[in-house]
Formats: sequence, structure tokens, C-alpha cells
Amino acid sequence: MSRPGRPPAPPDTRPGDPVRALMAEHRRLCEQAVDPLDIAAGLEDAGLSDGAAARYRHADLFALAEEMHARVERRPEPPAPAAPAAPWAPDAARALGTAALHLPAAGMLAAVPWLSQVVGPVAAVPAALLAVGWLTLAAPSTGPVARAGYGLGAGLLMAPAAAGGLGPAAVLALAAGAADLASRRLRDAARRHLASAPTLAEYRARMRPLLPVAAVVQLAVAGTAAAVLPLAADVPAAAGPVQALLAVLLLLAAVLLRSGRTVVAVAAPAAVGAVLALLAAAGPVPPPVVCVAATALLAPYTWLVLADPRTGCTESSGGPPED
Repeated sequence: MSRPGRPPAPPDTRPGDPVRALMAEHRRLCEQAVDPLDIAAGLEDAGLSDGAAARYRHADLFALAEEMHARVERRPEPPAPAAPAAPWAPDAARALGTAALHLPAAGMLAAVPWLSQVVGPVAAVPAALLAVGWLTLAAPSTGPVARAGYGLGAGLLMAPAAAGGLGPAAVLALAAGAADLASRRLRDAARRHLASAPTLAEYRARMRPLLPVAAVVQLAVAGTAAAVLPLAADVPAAAGPVQALLAVLLLLAAVLLRSGRTVVAVAAPAAVGAVLALLAAAGPVPPPVVCVAATALLAPYTWLVLADPRTGCTESSGGPPED
């Protein structure tokens, strides 16, 4: 004896395609479904059951959902709006603060040769150490080790120029502020391109021209500052190119620090400054050659780091899909 129950709904004998009408009724559900289970759950929430699926010529609700999922036209998700660029005003203010913090250190380094001649070499040591300590306050990084390393590297890098007087040292102080601004803008650009680039290749293509442009701007800033600020009368003719190249090295160091390459960002400027100090008394290699060689080695490395979405000034773990 069969149990009494609700009789199944009679199959739909109407001509046409009843599934198409159901898909039109639940278009949004079908377009956004990841798999047939999502459609089946949505239909069930809408009040349909296995018995109702027979009206659409299917044995059960899941079979109906499978056909709807197979037939629906997928609409690509609209691209997420690109993140707006960070405002320039805060970065520019921080850059001016960085330059202002470098200026006292530049003055201390400029006083080191005078102290060595008037008082003695021992008296110049505290001034040099104070300058290095002061530069740690202006480091484009928050880590204590990175700050200390930057203070040492920037101090050694600025010392040869500061030996020519306060004018050349002030040029590098302003260049350090410009480097801080450029590295912040590069970091912002890297974050925006990382979020909006559809592939890694597109991200790299967008990032490749940015560092060369920043380097050209840095050269222009250093050249303008050197032309405006008064220079000591005994500054050699090579001082201008040296200051410009040192300004670019400060930019590269700031970018590498913000990309997490602390060792290279500290060691490269420190090594260049040490070599320039050794060659200050008319060594066999002209100082501009040393700066050109250092820039030629460090710039490609920084360029590759900046174009790498895992490191390039992004401070982010996300990334575009693989090619």
C-alpha cells in the first residue's frame, strides 16, 4: 500500500524552451554562480523543488541547475577601479623635512676639514660622528639597523663633497630631500600598478621607465641647486658632475631602502664615499670616474628590484596574475 503524498507536478508540455525563461528570471543568479551548486541553492531559496524541476523537463533540481550553469553566458567581472594616487603635498612636506635634516649634517661634515687643520684630526672625529648620528634621523626607513646604516653610508657619501665647503654639501642635502620624494612616489606608483596591472608583464612594462625618469629629474635638481647655491672658490671643476652623480646615488639608496634591500642600499654609498675620500688628494682615478662606475653598477640593480612585484618599493604581498 503506497503512502499518501503530494503527486508530482505534471511535466511541462508547452512548446518552446522553459529553461530559457527560468534563466531569464534568475539571470543574476546564473551569471554570478561559481558552479551548479550555487544555482541549485538559489533556486531552492526561491521556492523551487525537485518536483518543480519536472516542469522544466529535468529529474531533479540539481540536473536543472547543471543545464542552467552550462548554458549561461558568463559576464567578466568589471575591473576594479584603480586606486587614486597618493596626494603630493604630504610627500613634498616630508621631502622638505628630509632636506632640512640633512642640512645640519652637511654643515658638520663641511666643518670637519677646518677642524682638522685648526684644532687637529682628533677634534674632527666628534663632528663626523655627530653628522652620522644626525643623518640617521633623516633615513627613509623605520628600522633602527637601516637607519644607522643609512647614516653611515650617507655620511661617507656626503663627506667628499662637504670637503669643498658648505655649498656642495648643501646641494647633496637638497638632493637627499628630492631622493626621498622620488622614492615615495615610486612606491606609490608600484602599489597602484600592482593592484591594476592584469599581468606581471604589464606591471613590469609600467614600472620600467619610472626609475630612469626619476634619475633624470634628480640630476636636474642637483644641477639647479649647484648653480644657485654659492660654491667655495677652490672647488674643482669636477665637483659639479660629482655632485650630480652622488645625488643619483642617494636616489638609488632611498629606493633600495624602501624595497627592503638594506645591505646594498647602505654598502654601496659607503663604499663610494670611502673610495672618494681615499682619492681626494689627486689619486690615480678621477673622482667622476668612480661615481660613474658606481652609478653604472647600482642603477641596473635598482631598476630590476623596482620592476620586481615581490620587492619593488611595494611593501605589499599581493600581485597581478601570472602571465
